[in-house]
Amino acid sequence: MEIWDLYNEKRESLVKTHERGSEFSEGEYYLCTEVWVVNPEGKLLITQRHPSKKLGEMWEFSGGGVLTDETTSMAAVRGLQEEIGLQVEERELNFLATYQARNYFMDIFVVYRDIDLKSLKLQEKEVIDAKLVSPEDFQGMAEKGLIVKTVARRYELYKNKLKKGLRILITGMSGTGKSTVLERLREKGYRVVDTDSDEWSHWATLPDGFNDWIWREDAISDLLTKHQYGALFVAGCKTNQGKFYPLFDHVVLLSAPAPVILERVASRDNNPYGKSPEERELILRHLAEVEPLLRARATVEIDASLPLEEVVSRLEQLANSNISEDNTHL
Repeated sequence: MEIWDLYNEKRESLVKTHERGSEFSEGEYYLCTEVWVVNPEGKLLITQRHPSKKLGEMWEFSGGGVLTDETTSMAAVRGLQEEIGLQVEERELNFLATYQARNYFMDIFVVYRDIDLKSLKLQEKEVIDAKLVSPEDFQGMAEKGLIVKTVARRYELYKNKLKKGLRILITGMSGTGKSTVLERLREKGYRVVDTDSDEWSHWATLPDGFNDWIWREDAISDLLTKHQYGALFVAGCKTNQGKFYPLFDHVVLLSAPAPVILERVASRDNNPYGKSPEERELILRHLAEVEPLLRARATVEIDASLPLEEVVSRLEQLANSNISEDNTHL
């Protein structure tokens, strides 16, 4: 049995509750939510209602009523977990709009997340299927009457408010914590790519005869141009990365004092680079010669000597904005 708090037409509390399934009196409203989950390619996660439910076998977004003493964001998180087994945090919810109908206020949220359909756990007697569809396929399903009409109507009303893809490069010298920061962002549900692997980089002989570990340009171009929704964090420090700066919304330089960097590379156990005197000398030379070049083209610089969670929080601020700021220090 679900119990909802009741509100008036101005969304002011009536200090009374309502049992789901019972009749509403004139002027009584309850709160509910709808969550649009959008993957990096712009596909929408929709679910199919159980045949025994009203509008059975029709498709919709996840959502539901807000329980008494619960906020709409709390309800949105709970609903995703209960209906499809998708765990998100409240901070991942992007408020989109409030839709007011005859007896309810619906807060609509968007979660930008790469979804593995096989990992979902559908709620028995509530949801029988889930799938990812393109906006074009969603529209086609709506025209065929396969999408709940009010769901299709809300999508048409608010689809243009969806954030377009945000591409953020995290760069900096060895020892500034790029990989550590990227792993923490991954744990928080963001799409991340560490380019220090054979998938994204390769050894190449440059015109001067020098062998360099550089980006695979076709792969990086494909990655950046195909990313459409939500934030993508890419980490790397390669000599050819400047070619791709026009495709990034932010170029973030992680920087730290030389003693901090040398202590980090000496103590880390996930990367052997920086242990020898020759490599440590090269790190200092790069700090003097290469870092100023990175700084000159960075849009944001973050002090990487700050606690990890603080650095990650400042990167998340960028992920929640579509506005680039020139030469900003966070």
